[in-house]
Amino acid sequence: MGVRAMRASRRAEGPTSFEAPHPGVRDPRSRRRGEWSPFTNGLITGCLGLLVFLSFWTAATESPLGRLGSWATHGDTAGRFSIEYPAGWTTATQTEGGVAATHIAPSRRIYVEIVSQPTTSEQRALIGAGSVAYTVLQRWHYSDETYLRLRFPDYQPGPPGRTALGGRPAVWSRFTARQGPPDELTGYHTTLLSRDRILLIIAVAPSGSWEEFEPIALHMLQSLRFDANPAHAPSH
Repeated sequence: MGVRAMRASRRAEGPTSFEAPHPGVRDPRSRRRGEWSPFTNGLITGCLGLLVFLSFWTAATESPLGRLGSWATHGDTAGRFSIEYPAGWTTATQTEGGVAATHIAPSRRIYVEIVSQPTTSEQRALIGAGSVAYTVLQRWHYSDETYLRLRFPDYQPGPPGRTALGGRPAVWSRFTARQGPPDELTGYHTTLLSRDRILLIIAVAPSGSWEEFEPIALHMLQSLRFDANPAHAPSH
């Protein structure tokens, strides 16, 4: 075979037919078995990034009140009342000198607090029926604000209203306050009169969570019942 014929034959067969590749160099178009393409790598990286973002977003947007399922009932023998609350929230009661304080909460910054104390003979003498009871309650409601102003910086109460809770007269107002800058709080302040005790009730949450917390707080307030021997029991 002539020189020209050999050159033509080599051009037709291509360089790979007679030139062995260098052991350290791969054809850029070739892939090892099980190796992903740049597109697949990019897709996997993107999906992992999305999963990380979603995990952070879910943690950031998860309700601080937790998931509302069933209700439980807290019976307070010292304060002689019972109240419904979302199952899973913590409850604690402390008593000292006839004063009982019950704390019900899903977190440190969202809670319902009920402080009850016996009425004095002078206070009972002031209590009458109908509007007289509300007049006395409203006076006590205003006196509670002195304590609340000390407890909550920048305490700003709204106008008081009259209602009944558990068949007992009550005066309530909505307020805003701060619990250390820049956390703004919104809450209900309720003063309630049972047979022989005065109750101060505070339901409070950060203002950003108030829209979600308010119906829960109202349900809890409306569930109040008064009995000489309330007991802990599960509810619906």
